[in-house]
Amino acid sequence: MVRYTQAEPGRLWYITNKYHPFQAGSIDGIDTRPHDRGVTRAVANAERGRFDEEQNHGDPYATLFVARLSPATVDADLRSVFEKYGALKKVEIVRDVVTGESRGYAFVEFEKRSSMKTAFKASESLVVHDKPLLVDYARTGVVEGWIPRRFGGGLGGRKESGQLRFGGRDRPLKAPLKPVPVEELRRLDIPLPPSQFQDRRSGPPIPSPPPSPSRCATTCCYPLQHPHI
Repeated sequence: MVRYTQAEPGRLWYITNKYHPFQAGSIDGIDTRPHDRGVTRAVANAERGRFDEEQNHGDPYATLFVARLSPATVDADLRSVFEKYGALKKVEIVRDVVTGESRGYAFVEFEKRSSMKTAFKASESLVVHDKPLLVDYARTGVVEGWIPRRFGGGLGGRKESGQLRFGGRDRPLKAPLKPVPVEELRRLDIPLPPSQFQDRRSGPPIPSPPPSPSRCATTCCYPLQHPHI
């Protein structure tokens, strides 16, 4: 039996290692119905297998997702910011295929996974062109069930859109303050909240590749066994 104790409001949080649209649309991760039409669309797209993430961005365990970019920011700007953490393999700002304008986010791939982890830990307050950046790890190939934002999933978002997504570095899932519907979450295959939560003062977990098959022979292994992004 999973037991949950009352959480302290606003202080404790968690991140899961599996993506579910219902959970991402819920501030505490225990909603069992879609919060908005985007969540409904994400579920439908997942069932149809209608998406493939923004191409292949190399090694997901060596790649950072960088968002909230200024329209003035170019690849070279990001390279100069992140190369101090280690050698870079690729820097790519995602652009509109028609206009060529920045879509406000990029992927930064390092030569070494250890460099990505160093940059992740050090990048909570980076500013480029007067815009504070959101730096998180790339979810594609790391988080089971990941659904891109353009298909109704993703993380983050703006309050005015009415389609916020929780579970990332900037908006982790808050520890539930109401009873957790354990059986209903299990029925819907939504990850359960952990029995212990992270403190707001501690940093988010960093994903690591799963152990080799020989080490997983008798157990189910997945990155971020620690409660999540």
